[in-house]
Amino acid sequence: MDTASEAYLAQRIRHRSNIFVFAEKVTNPRIFVLSYPRFNQLALLKDLDVNRYKSLCMMEGDLIATFSGFPNYLLTVWNWRTQQRLVALPTGVIRRKQIYMFVSKL
Repeated sequence: MDTASEAYLAQRIRHRSNIFVFAEKVTNPRIFVLSYPRFNQLALLKDLDVNRYKSLCMMEGDLIATFSGFPNYLLTVWNWRTQQRLVALPTGVIRRKQIYMFVSKL
């Protein structure tokens, strides 16, 4: 979070643990994992293969799933505690009209 001019895309909150995650809405974004309400930075994730994120999802435990945008459309799973990218899979998406996302209300 370097400058006030950067735009951010807020994403998922895990209510039971008071942790939330968001990605910058800039080229080559970083993913921040913060505690709430103190906003302490718990992790910073960076994938040089990603130009933008379309979606983020916090899972139970220490995992975050991300879906990146054009040009590579990767589905990636991270362990945010170790700041390690566990797997990155190409989705086969070649154009935006192929994307359909469903958000489940828990």
